[in-house]
Amino acid sequence: MLISLMRVLVTLFLITSPLSMAANDDLTRALQASQQQEFLPVDEAYKVELQSEQDTIAIEFSIAPGYYLYRHRFSIIDSTGNPVIFDIPAGEAKNDEFFGDVEVYYQFVDLRLNLNNLSDTPQQLNITYQGCADAGLCYPPETIETHWDPSSQHLKMGPLPAATSTNDQNTSLWLALILALAGGAILNLMPCVFPVLSLKALSLLQQHEKHPIQHGLSYTAGVVISFISIAALMLSLRSAGEGIGWGFQLQSPIIIAALSYVFFILALNLSGFFEFNISFSGAGQSLTQGHGLGASFATGVLAALVASPCTAPFMGTALAYALTQPSLIALSIFGALGLGLALPFLLISMAPNLAKILPAPGMWMQSLREFLAFPLYLTVVWLLWIINHQSNSNAVAMVMAGGVAITMGIWAWKNSPWHKIISLSLFGIALSILASPQLSINKSSSENLQFDESQITQAISEGHPVFVNITADWCITCLVNERNTLSSQRVETLFAKKGIVYIKGDWTKPSPTINNYLNKHNRSGVPLYVAYYKNQVTILPQILTTDAVLNAFGE
Repeated sequence: MLISLMRVLVTLFLITSPLSMAANDDLTRALQASQQQEFLPVDEAYKVELQSEQDTIAIEFSIAPGYYLYRHRFSIIDSTGNPVIFDIPAGEAKNDEFFGDVEVYYQFVDLRLNLNNLSDTPQQLNITYQGCADAGLCYPPETIETHWDPSSQHLKMGPLPAATSTNDQNTSLWLALILALAGGAILNLMPCVFPVLSLKALSLLQQHEKHPIQHGLSYTAGVVISFISIAALMLSLRSAGEGIGWGFQLQSPIIIAALSYVFFILALNLSGFFEFNISFSGAGQSLTQGHGLGASFATGVLAALVASPCTAPFMGTALAYALTQPSLIALSIFGALGLGLALPFLLISMAPNLAKILPAPGMWMQSLREFLAFPLYLTVVWLLWIINHQSNSNAVAMVMAGGVAITMGIWAWKNSPWHKIISLSLFGIALSILASPQLSINKSSSENLQFDESQITQAISEGHPVFVNITADWCITCLVNERNTLSSQRVETLFAKKGIVYIKGDWTKPSPTINNYLNKHNRSGVPLYVAYYKNQVTILPQILTTDAVLNAFGE
């Protein structure tokens, strides 16, 4: 009864009032909003159609009564993360409770893409918009996936197909292989690989190995086979529905603990606590002293394990492509990544005059050997720190106790007549710790940053630029970037000056939310840095620089 009376009064008012047409429209929309029993889903409030014309593509938005779209919230981003230029008409001026003085659209609006601004090759175009209801609801930004097909001159709904022809597949595959090879080679410059490479360099200096090419090939085989094995396991788990990415093995406290044992044993050997001259330690001997081809193979395996969580330039594009391909192609790309990591040492081993360049062995080599133990001890400390973040301090204490058991087992092997029984018992204790329930993911740990994309949309809706940092404790590249770049005075000043919201996601532990965000930006691992500024989304390089951050925010 009350609503019927309101309708009569408003109708009489509109007929007799001298208000302008714009004011009448405002009253009509307000009345329609007041009659709504509930808000529409976003795809019903704003319906999108794509129309191809002679020289342009029209992206038509039909807007439900009582709803509107913001002019400044429209953006179109291509497959590389770059904005696409489009034409949009002027909107209606409005003082909005969310954004202040803005231009908005009621009923409909068309975006127009000039075909000359589009590539001659297929590409994905993500169209982002944001709207609100007069009754007070503001939707988060919404993104529509479309793809440009130059052969038909049409923009189509849905993501870009993996490939459109055999030639395109071959071109993309060769490019991905080259990028993977280059990225793997750059991995040698990452601090995560240094401890292992220092071991092999030491063996090369100490032994002036005979048949260096064979050792180089063995080392390469260890790296490549390990990379392919890790990739095969990852692809199998992903196909089974697990939300994981590259470097996933270091999300397990058990694997971290096992690696800490390996590095601790190697450090003890370099410090002179014992020499590898007993039956169980052939692999370890080769790791530090380079005796036998199995030595170099084992070094390659260890290098792959510690390098896999790191990312380098070019790797992101190659791995993202690999994860969209059939298994055989994907594994070939991961194999190229391993070959790139092994390539520098392989090339050195193929240089016949290398022995003439290297300094002659002497007492200084013993000092160098003892010095190289300290990076390994620091690596163990770092691994224990990761375990503390993934599990708890009790797990760290247990792993440290296992290290003591291993040390005592090695001592007993050398000094006790019952060395075999005592040593194997102590080694068994250390291994049993790896199966302890304490070495499990602590999901309730306060150290795990709960990442949610709604944090991004909320900050953007409030008019703030956003910087997203997806990181992990086991990613040394991430830690170096945070220490050298994100903590620099220039970046901190920039964030304060522009009111940039800093959002950090921690992938140290498994997180399906973070994995989905990585996939959304065509990344399979960390680090990932994304800047949201003035309707532009910029993915920054993995080796982060201060200038790159400043440029992303217009400085």
